[in-house]
Amino acid sequence: MKIKKISKRLNKEKIIILIDGWQSFESLFYFIRESVPEEYGYIQYAYTNDTLNSNPIKTKENFLHLVDVILNDIKRLKTKKKRSFYMYGQSLGGLFCMIVSDKIKIEKIRLIIPGSNLAEAFWHGEGTIEVKNEMVKKYNMTLPKLTKIWDKISPDHYLKSKSLKTEFNLTISKNDFVIPTKNGKNL
Repeated sequence: MKIKKISKRLNKEKIIILIDGWQSFESLFYFIRESVPEEYGYIQYAYTNDTLNSNPIKTKENFLHLVDVILNDIKRLKTKKKRSFYMYGQSLGGLFCMIVSDKIKIEKIRLIIPGSNLAEAFWHGEGTIEVKNEMVKKYNMTLPKLTKIWDKISPDHYLKSKSLKTEFNLTISKNDFVIPTKNGKNL
């Protein structure tokens, strides 16, 4: 798993964390980065498509690694001076926002097409059918087993402590490639 970071103006007191969705297009986040006001700094995290893959344990490790990278970057920036952090996550990127916000203070989070349960979204999503079928074949996976394996990387496991002080703004889609609308409504 490779993580690409793009950052600008990290000396600012307000920092926006941008987290791509699975199989996102770089051009979309280019326009989002370009629209960040000058009084904000930003860090965009992009990850390779194999971050979510047919190996459920490796996927969990990949997700937790990305969360650790984000948390360590935020902590490092906080040690330099007092700052406020904001997050924008799209689809699977929203999952990382929810986990991070439960571990460290985030002022506001904007989630585009989030879901409540990772295993259910993955299992029933249109865009993940091929990966899911491979997981079933290679690892004899079922939805209940996957739900148990992925509980610590699922939004419904979080949203319990620090994140309760965060302001959330959610946009749910009827036609997301990965997260079914029902899963987003459950959130």
